[in-house]
Amino acid sequence: MNLNIINTEVGPPDSFDPNDADKTQNIMAMRLLYSTPLMINSNNELTSSVFSEFNFDEKNNSAKFILKQGLLFSDGQKITTQDVAMSIARFGYFHPQFPVIKKIEGLIEWANRKKGLIHFPKGLYIDKNEIHIQFIGKMTNPLFRFCLEIFSIIPTSSIHLETGQLIDKLAPAPFSGFFKLQEKSAEQWIFAKRNNIEILNDTDIPYRKISLTFKNINSACELKLKKNDIIAGFEMDYIMSGCDTSSKSQSIKWLPASRFGLLRFNPTLDIFNSNEKRKYFSELVRKQLKKTYPNLQVERGLFSKLLPGYLSFSDLSTTNINLEKDFLNKEIILPNINEGPSSLIYTSIKKVAIELKMKIKMNDQNLNQKNIVDDFVTGKLSMIFGGSGFWAQDPIGDLEMYFTKNFHKTMTFTWADDGIYSRLESLDANTDDSKTKKLMEDFNTYIFEQSIVAPILHFRRFYKTADNQKLKELPQAVTSPSPWQLKLIDL
Repeated sequence: MNLNIINTEVGPPDSFDPNDADKTQNIMAMRLLYSTPLMINSNNELTSSVFSEFNFDEKNNSAKFILKQGLLFSDGQKITTQDVAMSIARFGYFHPQFPVIKKIEGLIEWANRKKGLIHFPKGLYIDKNEIHIQFIGKMTNPLFRFCLEIFSIIPTSSIHLETGQLIDKLAPAPFSGFFKLQEKSAEQWIFAKRNNIEILNDTDIPYRKISLTFKNINSACELKLKKNDIIAGFEMDYIMSGCDTSSKSQSIKWLPASRFGLLRFNPTLDIFNSNEKRKYFSELVRKQLKKTYPNLQVERGLFSKLLPGYLSFSDLSTTNINLEKDFLNKEIILPNINEGPSSLIYTSIKKVAIELKMKIKMNDQNLNQKNIVDDFVTGKLSMIFGGSGFWAQDPIGDLEMYFTKNFHKTMTFTWADDGIYSRLESLDANTDDSKTKKLMEDFNTYIFEQSIVAPILHFRRFYKTADNQKLKELPQAVTSPSPWQLKLIDL
């Protein structure tokens, strides 16, 4: 049985490096091609395809992982404890302030020495077929981090140990995951299930092939979906499209509104150099979205209703000061994005700029995501739109991950905000569950008041099938299920 996922969210992947695996365009492919130390199964439980046993000892603040025997990479090399430990060490080497990783004993000092990956930090060590991690400081749910695609397991032989860089940055390293890359083009990547691996069981991964087909939402909705075709997209896309005009209700599967969309401002520019200006402009965008798209869940807070610390629209009050004069005849530079889910937001931003009688300049240069981000941080764009989501199982870990310095370049202008990081430290140090909600609310309020990043809506991911099929229930522990967890029922 084969599965074809028609992805309207992003284009083809642009990197096979695990360090780039958190990017939206890379996540699905990396999940198919590479195993991670741990994973979330369809029952929202932690499991592993590479470990026979794993545990976290709260008393000793340590973790132990026992490697399964006989696991192979796609080129026939054995998967060793060195390879799996390297997946953790390599990411920590480049991102030592990452949540959980930063609490591995000795890791920050080891990474700061920049001596390469020939040796591991003190708190990460191997004993035969076991990997041990010693942490410092108390933590909640530390093992969930090791499900992330950024810890994708590749052979140690693919890494230049003196620098930590991949030896071949263009070709993919041998695969450790359930699938191999069979063929790829600009329109479609095809993945074939590997034969020389230990599958959890036959019902966990029912597909022999999984295809990722890349189309914009309008093209996707014009397709007559066949059996085992699934359109994957975001709510903004759905609202702008005609996807719902000929669909039966059971052919649409909505996930909870765990995603958030926010405006990112460049605060070094005159038009956005104060929190009051940023709040004022953000609120006008929210009003425009409500007016144009009344079915969107427009919000002021960062956290969704699934998380502690959620604050409703009315819980957060915006400025009553009229700041129109601060924007009159001022230039605003935006990326010229006219399709995809972001286009809905940029259209609303342009309408606000027109109402404020601003001078709008559209940046028409190469509009791939990397160039957009580079232009934003160098002042060639005034603001950009972006989105993400937090796991319900470990929202504080996800929050720390999102604001990790030097990780997401789009967050550059938040890195100098001491108020953000003092609040993250308080959340990280908190061991009293009764205080978590208040600490999260305080963080949520602070983000809104500063508005360097300004939440404007919460939204859902959707999956659309042929009318004679529907999706089974999906795991909710993560914001995006693994591709093989999209299982279909014939009607």
